[in-house]
Amino acid sequence: MSRKLAILTIALAVAALMAPAAFAASATSTTNVTLTVAAEAAITAPGTCALDTLSAPFGTWSNANACSVTFKVRTTKVGGTGSITALASGDWSGAGGPTLAGDTLTFTPTALAGGAGTIGTAGTISTTVPVTAVNFGTDAKTNSGSFSSGYSLPDNPAWSTGNYSVNVVFTITAN
Repeated sequence: MSRKLAILTIALAVAALMAPAAFAASATSTTNVTLTVAAEAAITAPGTCALDTLSAPFGTWSNANACSVTFKVRTTKVGGTGSITALASGDWSGAGGPTLAGDTLTFTPTALAGGAGTIGTAGTISTTVPVTAVNFGTDAKTNSGSFSSGYSLPDNPAWSTGNYSVNVVFTITAN
């Protein structure tokens, strides 16, 4: 009888251990992670770009090393557009030197890299009419775009000696 009791005890212990598993429950739930990617743009221009080369006495000043402007852009898939423009934020600093009204500072964009956009054309820097450096179309995108910015300014014997500067602001748009 004790053998039967031992077997019965073991059987009851096993049944007791299995009982919670028989009544266990589980459930799952799913979340849908969404993302809306919009048109976006960023730009970085060098802090200084020096007109350091004179073609001849009273010739034309230019920058020997074209200054690289870098950008990132994404335009919309359907009907997207954008551009990079250059515009002076004010006149040349310093009395007796060049002025935007009296002297022609020409901006020439070249060497577009990064696979997005088309290069603009040369134009005169002013405070009112922007010069287009790059145009973007539908679904344009790059995270490593760049172009070179060249400047030229005819030397003027009426200028006083000294250091002069003008701030050129690059604006990038994407939609």
